[in-house]
Formats: sequence, structure tokens, C-alpha cells
Amino acid sequence: MRFGGFNYGAMSVRRAVHPLVVPVRYAGLRPADVLLASYLKSGSTWLRFMLADIMTGRDPDWSIVTTTIPYVGRHRRTPPALPMGGRLVYTHERATGRASRAVYLVRDVRDVVLSEHRWIARGGTRSDLSEFVTGFIHGESHLFGFWGDHVEYWLDSRIARNDDLLVVKFEELRAAPADHLRRIADFIGLHPSEDEIERAVADNTLERMKAKEERAPTTALRQHGTTERFVGEGAVGNWRAKLGGDEIVTVERASHHALRRLGYPTSELTT
Repeated sequence: MRFGGFNYGAMSVRRAVHPLVVPVRYAGLRPADVLLASYLKSGSTWLRFMLADIMTGRDPDWSIVTTTIPYVGRHRRTPPALPMGGRLVYTHERATGRASRAVYLVRDVRDVVLSEHRWIARGGTRSDLSEFVTGFIHGESHLFGFWGDHVEYWLDSRIARNDDLLVVKFEELRAAPADHLRRIADFIGLHPSEDEIERAVADNTLERMKAKEERAPTTALRQHGTTERFVGEGAVGNWRAKLGGDEIVTVERASHHALRRLGYPTSELTT
């Protein structure tokens, strides 16, 4: 079945196999490892570049980032870089494995849906935004399910119950990157100097991130299953101008509980 430009028949097959793949990806994680978790299109690429800058002591390119902070499943050969022999591993999955701590980067769902729609459009898939929103709230646009379910999983996870989950809003990171990068770095045990924090932010501005992506070999991007551009505009609140009223109501009603838990206000259209 195709809907809004997506072949959901093929996606349904991948979704059926996915639960069998996740435990294999998480094999080899240790309690000392820290997860950097996020839903798709929530700013994790930018955050990984800044953290890799601190961890390596140099302005990282794409290949350095993918080896320093690998996606879960590619972590087994990554040497320890955190206290107590831990590694920093990023994931979009709803799973913690044996890791005992995690940073959860979250972004307003209304901006996420716009960013994800832009992403699939750049990949050549034609999709009306309203149709895409309908598929999005049903968790049909990729393997990681609906945004609200993703948020609820991480806020209720074993790691969160143990008070070992640091929740960071993308909007706050964008507004004060040095302050929140410090929070994250300290939480995972890096404790960088002020100069290291300032360098990591300066090395990874939006303009420099775009330039790094232009220079990245296609082999580095293929590790993520695509050669399309990762770096967007990092916009905050763009949904107010680009989502229609019906689309806003649809997304907010589907996400209302998770939005409330995170402290994101809903629009006057829904309240």
C-alpha cells in the first residue's frame, strides 16, 4: 500500500522484523555505557558533533563523529572514552539495553513533523504535508513509531525511574548551546573546561555543519542508510508559519499527553 508517497507495505515488513534486530544491535552494551537517545530530526547530529569535539579535542569531521559516537550496533569496536570504561552510543530506538544512563534529546513534535517531511521530500519522495501528518501520528513514517510513544517510553524507562535520565530540549540547546552542552558533558562525566565548551560550539555552527556535510564522503553518510542532507536549518517554532490549522490540531491531539509532560504548550486551536 502506498500512502502519501510512502510504500507502507515494504515498511510493514521491516517493522515486523525490527523487534528481532534491536536486541542484536544492543548486544555488547555495558552498564558503563551512556546512551544519547532521540527521536528522528531532533538535533542529535549537531549535539554529537559538539560532544565529539570535546571528546577528541579537535574539530571533528563526519567520519570522526561516526566512530567516536557510533549508532547502537556499531559500538562494539569503539574504545572507551568515558569514565569507568564507558562509551557514548546514540540511538533512535525505544530500548535501553544494559546501559545505566542516558541523555534524551527531545524536540517539539510540531517542528519534528516539518523537518521529517522536508527530509523525505529531499530524498525524492513526493508527499502532501497533510497526508504525511496522518501517517506520522500513526507511526508509519519510519521504524521508530510515533513521537508521543517515543517520548513516553523514555520518560518511563528503567533509566528514568533510576533518576539516570537527563532530558534536554532542543529549543533550549539552540538558545543557549554552551550552557546546555556543559550540562550534558558533566552528566556523562566529561567535565570539559570553558575553553573546550566554547570551541565545541564555535566549531559546529549551522554554517560550519553544512560545510562539513558538503565535504563528507558518501560512504560516511551511507552508514545512516542515505546520502541525503542531514543538516537542516535547526529552526525553532517554524511550525507556526508552515503547519495549517487542521494539521496543528491533528498533531497536538495525538501528542497532548507527551507535550504536557515535557512542558510544551499547545496552541489556541486545540485548547
